[in-house]
Amino acid sequence: MRYVPIKNAEQQSVLSLHRVRQTFVKARTAQANQIRGLLVEYGLLVPSPP
Repeated sequence: MRYVPIKNAEQQSVLSLHRVRQTFVKARTAQANQIRGLLVEYGLLVPSPP
């Protein structure tokens, strides 16, 4: 069994900020894809970003 060193409060806060930011990015991407999908139903083609 490998033991991991205990993280201090600053390390935990940085990790939690990264996790929250990643969740926001996923939600933003999902919403953009949903909007593009709805626009396609109306015949408007919007290219996805590179």
